[in-house]
Amino acid sequence: MKKSIFIISILCIVFSFKPYAQKKISVQSGNNTSFYATVDSAVLNAQNGDIVYIPGGSYVISSLSINKGVQIFGAGHYPDSTAATGQTILTGDVRILSGADNGSISGCNILGNVFFGTNVGDQTVNNFGISRCKMNSLHISHDGQATTNSSNIYISENVILGNVFGGNCINTLYKKNIINGLLHAHSASVFENNIMLISGGACYVYFLNSVNGCIFDNNILSFANGGCGVFFFNNSVGNIFNNNLFREVEASYFPNGTNLQFNNFFGFVASDVFNGGTGFIFSYNEDYHMLPTCVAHNGGTDGTDPGIYGTSDPYKEGAVPANPHIRTKNIAGATNAQGDLSIDIKVAAQAE
Repeated sequence: MKKSIFIISILCIVFSFKPYAQKKISVQSGNNTSFYATVDSAVLNAQNGDIVYIPGGSYVISSLSINKGVQIFGAGHYPDSTAATGQTILTGDVRILSGADNGSISGCNILGNVFFGTNVGDQTVNNFGISRCKMNSLHISHDGQATTNSSNIYISENVILGNVFGGNCINTLYKKNIINGLLHAHSASVFENNIMLISGGACYVYFLNSVNGCIFDNNILSFANGGCGVFFFNNSVGNIFNNNLFREVEASYFPNGTNLQFNNFFGFVASDVFNGGTGFIFSYNEDYHMLPTCVAHNGGTDGTDPGIYGTSDPYKEGAVPANPHIRTKNIAGATNAQGDLSIDIKVAAQAE
């Protein structure tokens, strides 16, 4: 299957760089490959278990509905890692519907929001992964407020520019994400090695809203004092915080009823934590590696750093998706006298 994906990737690049040619979205179904002009038509015609590859480029999706267990790969969203292909940009919302169990989406810059469902009847999805994407906000129900029965959702190595609404989802894992917003309505879920970049807390704006029975390990939590105190917990109980780095002093967060904390670090400014970090708003120009001089260095539960570059499997540089990555391309603008077109493409295999 990896060989098939590799061949598709090369074909997509050739299609993409022919002068004036329209980029094609490919669907790999077993040993058969089909090409489509739009993302919507590719997903519509894909079947459970198929692989959809969206090359670098800008695609208007309005509202893309995924109701099958397909694996969707874009080319990535970091500018420096997509220099040869361009970012895969999807303009519009993505809605993941019932029937998408065991599917995934990776490597897309979503200029919109991600929702699970369009209504209560089609919002239950199990065993779905979202990785190495960028999006405005995330709603694990059709509107973010309705209670969902979805479970085993895996959210990994994404950039989420706004709030995360869980719909009281259970068994959801957030790992190595950069989140620029607040958390709402989660139950029995795990937040591990994330960076929560929030510039400041206004009066009576809470970081945790109806978040209950969750575990927070090895995160960097930047929720700050907005000038009238830190309001961290709102209708949230039974959460456990282990080996996190908090922006304010301990008394700003704990003690707080049944919300417990163990071995955490408190009080920091960005320049003391990140290698060149200057603020609390996500930027591609920031370096989010933890400084070795930071008080929390190697202070995670596993002996590595809190934040996205901890664990034995750190955040993938450039958030490059798992399909073979096009590093460089050089395609001649015209054929030679013999009618041959010179194409030089360098591809790096991805282990994951």
